Amino acid sequence: MKIKTNIHYVYYALAVVDILTVIASIVIITSLVNVYDRTVSYTDDWIKRQGLYLEALDLAAQLDSPGNDLFSSLDLAGEKERYAVIQEEFLAVMGKVKLDFAQHLSKDPDMLPYLSREFSSLIDEMQVLHREFDLEARKVFQAFPNDRAEAARVMASMDHKFSLLQGVIAKLTVLIGDHLTHRMNLQAETAREYKQYEKYIVIVLIFMMFSVVFYGHALSNKLKRAYEKAEKASVNKSHFLAEMSHEIRTPMNGVIGTAELLSKTPLTNKQRKYVDVIISSGHNMVQLVNEVLDFSRIEAGKIEINEEAFDLHNTIEEQATLMQVLAQEKSLKYALEYDSFLPKYVYGDALRIRQVLTNHISNAIKFTPKGGSVSVKVKMDEEREGFVKFEIVDTGVGIPREKHDSVYKVFEQISNRNADNKLAGSGLGLSICKYLVELMRGHVGFDSVEYSGSTFWFSIPIEPAQEHEVQYLSHREEKLSEDGLPNYDYNVLVVEDVVTNQFVMSNMLERMGCKVDIANNGAEAVELTQQNKYNVIFMDCNMPVKDGYQATREIREKGGAGKAKIIALTANVQDKDKCMDAGMDAFLGKPVNLQNLRDELDKLRRRR
Repeated sequence: MKIKTNIHYVYYALAVVDILTVIASIVIITSLVNVYDRTVSYTDDWIKRQGLYLEALDLAAQLDSPGNDLFSSLDLAGEKERYAVIQEEFLAVMGKVKLDFAQHLSKDPDMLPYLSREFSSLIDEMQVLHREFDLEARKVFQAFPNDRAEAARVMASMDHKFSLLQGVIAKLTVLIGDHLTHRMNLQAETAREYKQYEKYIVIVLIFMMFSVVFYGHALSNKLKRAYEKAEKASVNKSHFLAEMSHEIRTPMNGVIGTAELLSKTPLTNKQRKYVDVIISSGHNMVQLVNEVLDFSRIEAGKIEINEEAFDLHNTIEEQATLMQVLAQEKSLKYALEYDSFLPKYVYGDALRIRQVLTNHISNAIKFTPKGGSVSVKVKMDEEREGFVKFEIVDTGVGIPREKHDSVYKVFEQISNRNADNKLAGSGLGLSICKYLVELMRGHVGFDSVEYSGSTFWFSIPIEPAQEHEVQYLSHREEKLSEDGLPNYDYNVLVVEDVVTNQFVMSNMLERMGCKVDIANNGAEAVELTQQNKYNVIFMDCNMPVKDGYQATREIREKGGAGKAKIIALTANVQDKDKCMDAGMDAFLGKPVNLQNLRDELDKLRRRR
């Protein structure tokens, strides 16, 4: 009987434990259900806001289309109407974003203060950028009928505003994700309070995991598609720029080459001036193409610094002397000074240093009115040990204070507000210079007062070298004369499919005493090298029947060229590595001039 009573107590105790367990389970389950409900609610809010911001991103992309499409469709009324419709939709979405923040996000007790401040700041920035974008869009439509060049210039600025606007919306999307992450962390803390009931917590975590994985997978796929699209666009742009370079450089080779040949003939002063204008304009066109290609390579991260020993003094003097001709044409006082303590032979990328120095001097000359002065000063940097500092000082129009922050930005033109618009360039030169200097581990800067002139400087690290380490010392002391050119007794083969370029190349080489054969394509070149011996072969790369790369490989394999130097002759200046891999010895980009040819022939003479 006693045993039976004890069993009853056990039953009673188990029943109480069961009841308490049920009550505790109900409490825990209720708490976990609340956590679950809040998690679902947060996730739903996140999905809605993600959809809202993705819609804003999509509409922002559409806003930029009418202005760009206008230049191809030429349908001003239609594109304005399309822009107005998209604009109305974008304003509606932007109003929803602002209202959502004002009514919900800003009052959310879980919202972190710094996130709230960033949300508010980005929404204000989005409104400002949209107003600026809309103003410039209207300017494009207004200017297009009468001044398409101005419309295109404003369009470029509008595209820049568009990229900034997209960036702000993308940042807002990221902040939404950060806020969701913060909320999820709060729920995780609540769940940890019930860690003794791990199976319930595991259920919640599994749900959360599947939710995050599901939405994370969807977002990952979207980002992957966007990346693939951007990568494809980048490849297409590179191909387009390469083709554009080829198509522009090929005719420019004929224009500049023929003009240089013409300049060596008897001309009246007036005729010589005409020829000089042709040559100068041609070189300006080539410079513009070079800047666009450099900018493309910078975007792709394909520019590298090649440090070799070179003569720093000669490099400075050569570039400054070349620019002196431009200064004299404008009756400018021009001076070059460099520190006597400056090492003569150093390691560095001479080509890039010349490019940066030339661009700065050219800008100084361009923006200095007649009768002013330009000076180039090179010295050891007093603030940075082991650095050499280049200063280019002019008494030109100066730069307005409000434009100082934009000097090194892409597509920004830095001329004085009253300066002649004809002086404006592509807006790429200084941004490229800044990138190159920083790639050389250097620094750039400037000081300018409007109407009082400017001082631009760049400072780069150098390491002294020995004279015997310099492979090719400058050999420009012997200049081309007006009356004639050095005489080279070389047998030369020009492989070129464009008749104009054949004419230019053969005439230039014949003026320097060379015997010239012409091959119209790579197949003819292979055949001629089996029949004749040549000192040098100028090989075009893109030709019908057989291109220059295949022809070079066959010539090298068959040994028909002997020790002939094969020099790539191409309008696609991005193919240097491809030319070297094919077995060529040097690379000469179009357009070719007399000095380029003479440099290559001089190298051949020294090698012999």
